[in-house]
Amino acid sequence: MQDEYLECQQKVLGYIFYKGKLPALLQAMARIQAKFFDKDYRPLWNTFIVYNKRTTGMVDVQTMRSFLRAHKKIDEKRIFTLEKLLEEGCREASAGVDEGGFNWYLGRLKEVYKQIKFVEIQDEGYQVLSEGGFDKARDHTLTALSELEGGILETTPEGFIIDEVGSFIEDVSGQQHVRRTSAVDFGLASLDNEVLGLRSGDMCLVIGWAGVGKTSLLVNSAVDMCFNQRKNVVFVTTETMRAQVKERIFSRITRLPDFGVPVSVRDMRSGELTGEQKESLLHIKPYIESKPHGVIMVTQAPASATMSWLTGKLLQYESMFQVDVLLLDDIRNMVPSPRRQQGHEEIAQLLRDFKRLARSHANRGIPVVSPYHINREMFKRMRDESKRCDLSGLASSAEAERQTDVILFLFQSEQNLEIEILKMRAGRTGTRIRVGAEFDYQLFYEMAEMDGEDF
Repeated sequence: MQDEYLECQQKVLGYIFYKGKLPALLQAMARIQAKFFDKDYRPLWNTFIVYNKRTTGMVDVQTMRSFLRAHKKIDEKRIFTLEKLLEEGCREASAGVDEGGFNWYLGRLKEVYKQIKFVEIQDEGYQVLSEGGFDKARDHTLTALSELEGGILETTPEGFIIDEVGSFIEDVSGQQHVRRTSAVDFGLASLDNEVLGLRSGDMCLVIGWAGVGKTSLLVNSAVDMCFNQRKNVVFVTTETMRAQVKERIFSRITRLPDFGVPVSVRDMRSGELTGEQKESLLHIKPYIESKPHGVIMVTQAPASATMSWLTGKLLQYESMFQVDVLLLDDIRNMVPSPRRQQGHEEIAQLLRDFKRLARSHANRGIPVVSPYHINREMFKRMRDESKRCDLSGLASSAEAERQTDVILFLFQSEQNLEIEILKMRAGRTGTRIRVGAEFDYQLFYEMAEMDGEDF
């Protein structure tokens, strides 16, 4: 494994050097951990970069040799090694190795490094297990795996923005494609047209008073994400039993167009199903097997679930499928690590941890969506004084407002529900959407946009 690592490393170095790709060289240097270079290789690497800067990557072995000899720390053996790398890069480039080939070597280098590091993490875990017991070993291993996923793909430091205009225009021009392929919608057109999809790194809170339908909205969105958007959803339940969430999801699936008779959660729990309702439930499996769709993974969190537990679960699922979005039915039921003395401090710590998870999971980030309660004072003001909800009504409001990217307020008005956008980093706030809801089936559907009207 170590030999393959060094071989990939030489291919990458030689190719980058020949092509004069300094940003890519810096990126590769960040990916390869310094401890894999002994005291002789480090100055060799640094000299490699300096020479590449001064010559703009032009191949000149004679000048290179003179430049290296000017550095007293590098002996003739190391100069010979570098020349070999340079020559190999010339041959690879002359043979027609393109960007695809270079990226393949770079990706393979990452995979080999991960395998080497994984063995080290296993050894460390066994050591902690013998010294500190199972709980410490588990936390240590999950944390190390999370750091491994988040640390092996360091990006090149940003440069002058004037040099990035071209790529920026290309990115903006492709935003519609990015939204279709990468962004995650809620499944309500008016709301999605305002939010424009949740992206990797986004943290969204759906706030409202208890019983207003926050978890039902998540179930409705999960089914839409899976069957209409073909996204892979991880739904973590902390306050409801997994069996109950499963009932809700199956009930919502029976409201898809291909199903004749829907089955409510109440009907499932009563056990008094008609023959047509049984047929609808039996149709779920062949429907899923015959239609292109994503994945919904429903996970029951233990009573003392920590962020290390959740991170480890997500990495476990990542080995099975690419996780596109995390839905968590209540952030407050998670246990922060380390524990805090005050309740509001623990909530603030959890919000920071979840924002970090949204940015760093699998080194690409994922959207994280969770219900969140308003405080009792805000509820009384809304009830007694007909006040509208604002961000001060959130529990631990300062940290919740700071860490989140999107905040949606779910409010029940007469027979309908209304969703107001209280915060959105990249768009306008204050827009309100009226939605209908059939809670027996966990179904939400839009009715009309209410921009400018009062509650």
